Amino acid sequence: MPAFEGGGFFQHAYVILHPNDNKYTTGSKADGRTFVSNFNSYKTEGRVKIELSNKTMTLPQGSGKLKVQTDVTNNYNPSGITSERVLDPTYGAINFTIIPNGPDGLAFINDLRDRNSTYEGEYEMTAAEDNGPKTRIFF
Repeated sequence: MPAFEGGGFFQHAYVILHPNDNKYTTGSKADGRTFVSNFNSYKTEGRVKIELSNKTMTLPQGSGKLKVQTDVTNNYNPSGITSERVLDPTYGAINFTIIPNGPDGLAFINDLRDRNSTYEGEYEMTAAEDNGPKTRIFF
């Protein structure tokens, strides 16, 4: 097993769901490092598989669904998500590639809001041994 190699990267308090909210990846709001950020609840339907390779995180076709929900309505919710959203790779993979500028790092869930969150279900994360970011975080 290789030694741990990692580092930090900017995380934020904005409610963001990629790839649906890619227009908010500006460097100042989402910094393009996290797939799902700052929801009140996270629940899977089936096992959500997360694959990392190079600088891309993928929910492969046929993986379980991830359902997220928030009630945040202020400026920390730039996309206006106020109900349940679903990442559903039933009929095709969902990919998120980090933006090219800034420190390397990739996280599936970023949750820094000042409130309680609920996490339910099964998650499985695997990473290829390649030249992707050294920091790879599930949560």
